Amino acid sequence: MNKHLLWLSLILIPAIIAAPASRVYKNNHYISEEVGLNKQLVIQGLNQINAFNPTNAGPYQVQEFSPQYCDGSILLLPVYRNAEGTHILKHFVDNNASSLEALKLKQGIIFQREIFTQLPQWRFTLFQAKHKLQQVLQLPQNDLPALVYAEKGECDIANYLANNSVITFSK
Repeated sequence: MNKHLLWLSLILIPAIIAAPASRVYKNNHYISEEVGLNKQLVIQGLNQINAFNPTNAGPYQVQEFSPQYCDGSILLLPVYRNAEGTHILKHFVDNNASSLEALKLKQGIIFQREIFTQLPQWRFTLFQAKHKLQQVLQLPQNDLPALVYAEKGECDIANYLANNSVITFSK
């Protein structure tokens, strides 16, 4: 019994010491996924007509854009961590649109110049790992996050955004 207790102690003592040390290190060297979350999207060829927070708290900000010569608009929500933003935008749209309007909305995710109906979790996880490594190495990051969208009208704005390099962030 004492032999097992000795082995257990040898395993637990480093863990008991390492856990608080790790917490202190992470607090002093924190690299946030939300670096630059307050930046605004800038899209060539579209005018921003609205921006709002769809939740009471959190880093999410929805921006609405519209083309000048077409009757339609698109709501865009950058997603940095997980698929939570897709649910936030869907819930917001469902609560703020009539059922007829909601049926006419096209919804999806623009990620790496493709349109998806759901967040491609494996590709997004690899993207996040690459993004985190770039932060640690202090390399410039030019990749756009996934953009959850809800589009109304017949302008095909989501397709325009996926097929053209027109999205940047304000400084």
